[in-house]
Amino acid sequence: MKMQQKQIEFAGGALMIDEIFNTFLLDGEMTAIMSGLLVIFTAFNVFLLHRIGGKRFAVCVGIVLALILICFAVFAISADFGIGIITMWASFVLLPLLVSQAFAFSVLKIFKAGKEAKIIGAAAAVALIACACIFWPKPIEEKIGEPIIPDSFYYYDDGIFTERTVSDKSHLATVVSQINCMPCFFTPDFSEDCIVMKLNENYVLLALRNESSYIFEHSGKTEDFVPQKACLKVYRNDPLYINIKTS
Repeated sequence: MKMQQKQIEFAGGALMIDEIFNTFLLDGEMTAIMSGLLVIFTAFNVFLLHRIGGKRFAVCVGIVLALILICFAVFAISADFGIGIITMWASFVLLPLLVSQAFAFSVLKIFKAGKEAKIIGAAAAVALIACACIFWPKPIEEKIGEPIIPDSFYYYDDGIFTERTVSDKSHLATVVSQINCMPCFFTPDFSEDCIVMKLNENYVLLALRNESSYIFEHSGKTEDFVPQKACLKVYRNDPLYINIKTS
């Protein structure tokens, strides 16, 4: 019984982390709010660490970590929707606080280190910001232009296309509007049946069952499409195949 409860708590905690992570990446307002909190908390924690020393600061880190674990546990086992939401919002503040404590420790260490360490730290910060700008998931319309909802899509299996008519275009429009994309530098081999759907005049979507999906440049007929090199990868949308299939 205790093992089952621990599994439930772990699953609930993982769900909360996943939700917070996705909200931070995909919700523009929450991205700004959490980034602002991260900057403010980091500045405060640098000052605090400098004032109280490493041992007392470690106690503060432990307290924040304990509060986060309590939030995860309450979120996982609470049957009350209101309590679950409260713990979720508390985590939206506590997680940036915990991350800022790690940043503060690193910043102060680098600041007290030699010139070489400062240069390496600055280069790492620039590289991190550059990677975030490049790989940050963006809504599909920002990457390919406005999608056009087609009247049909195709099952693709080893070069063979089977057409299927879309029965609910409004549902499909909602599904497509929820797609977020990021650059793709590696295109896997597609060994199982996929769904191929034209997004607009220049792009097609290839959706895999319970796996990552990809977007390709293709301006011809869908039946002539060959998945060779994807230009975009769909960000964390494993149900996409099923959602298109049921449209």
